[in-house]
Amino acid sequence: MVLTIYNKALFSMKEATQILFGPCKPKGAEYNRTIRMCNKGSIDCIMDGGKRYITRRTLEDFFGSEEALKKALQNLDNVVELRSSD
Repeated sequence: MVLTIYNKALFSMKEATQILFGPCKPKGAEYNRTIRMCNKGSIDCIMDGGKRYITRRTLEDFFGSEEALKKALQNLDNVVELRSSD
């Protein structure tokens, strides 16, 4: 079985940030916001040494359903340019 973002059980902080806030800069403001939310307990995370991971179940709860999470995952693959080329 090939491991993809669609069938993972644990997501890195970078992946979780992109799922929650859309495409963003690595270690940018959104990444730091996700870290703060984990530190304050707003988002449950798992610590492994110095690394943090967020479970699929946590993201499903955050989005409200598995279907909403799947849609967010698809949006990562289908990044749309917001400005028209006119």
